[in-house]
Amino acid sequence: INAEYMGKDVSRELARLTGVPPFNFVVPNGGRINWFPGHMARATRIIQEKLKQVDVVLEVRDARVPFSSANPLLLELLQKQKKRRVVIMNKSDLAVSGARDLLVDYFRTVENVPVIFTNAKEGKNTARKVVELATANSRRREFKALTTMVVGVPNVGKSSLLNLLKRSFSGASHAKVGPLPGVTQHVHTFQISYNPPVFMLDSPGVMIPTVENVDVGLRLAATGAIKDAVVGVELIARYILFSLNNLKMFSYVKLYQLDAPISDHNLLLEKLAMLFKCKTSNGGADTERAATFLIDDFRRGTLGEIMMDAIPENTNTNTNTNTVVPSTTTVAEKATTVISSAIDKSKKSRAATTTTTTTT
Repeated sequence: INAEYMGKDVSRELARLTGVPPFNFVVPNGGRINWFPGHMARATRIIQEKLKQVDVVLEVRDARVPFSSANPLLLELLQKQKKRRVVIMNKSDLAVSGARDLLVDYFRTVENVPVIFTNAKEGKNTARKVVELATANSRRREFKALTTMVVGVPNVGKSSLLNLLKRSFSGASHAKVGPLPGVTQHVHTFQISYNPPVFMLDSPGVMIPTVENVDVGLRLAATGAIKDAVVGVELIARYILFSLNNLKMFSYVKLYQLDAPISDHNLLLEKLAMLFKCKTSNGGADTERAATFLIDDFRRGTLGEIMMDAIPENTNTNTNTNTVVPSTTTVAEKATTVISSAIDKSKKSRAATTTTTTTT
């Protein structure tokens, strides 16, 4: 949804574009989601200064929202200082595996940036690949220590990745990991590899001050990059329901013991309240609490692999650096064809694996 729809009934416009029956909600605050705590404003200034010491930047994104989880402010800083970067698509176990080749091809041909897919469950192999890619894409001279920096919006898994690197190479103590976005509030330095010598600066997640695009803001809220309290859990649940229906991901029907897919968010939340026995103090359906069950299942991957972003065709690139600012995309653009086909491909791959195992 572009800026012209801000403050309007977002779902009706999405329904017109996609043919999916609407659920009615109006995005609060005129469609703008603001979340920029003071410590993040300070962190941005610190990152800008620390970049001068960095050889290559490790930009961590959420593989479920590979473009929405980019940070225009960070990309601008990288572009100004002409820093090389490696894009790390974290939480890849929750994203559509069939879309990986499309993303790798896009970043290679359009942005000239290498991509690696990681998740918190993987170990030393992933850590080695991260170090190898960082070393290969730096201007590092032989025998010179390499300094890297991890950047990204909140809750894309930066601290989990850092802990993985620490465990794999140096056995250092863990960075603090928490369930809320923005938990790391200071910049730290530590060594993650001895051969080659690689040092890392940890940075707190930095969110853009205002999410000007409603669709991007809701995707970030759905994946947890924006605090639930800022947007509201019922609004997030509504958007998740719409996205699942739009991508024809109906696993929630069986999981929540429904008869068929539901487009009415109020009806779904009422049924979830009954299923999970969520009641208010006066005995009514506690739809707000029920919404948290849907959100948690979505974020854990219980509802299936997903990629909420479409792969953009038109981009504004700078040929002098390997940074890029993708053009705005919406749920309606290419999502049904590109992402749904990737989901189908992933399902067929899993089905084929199951058949082979059974035959054996």
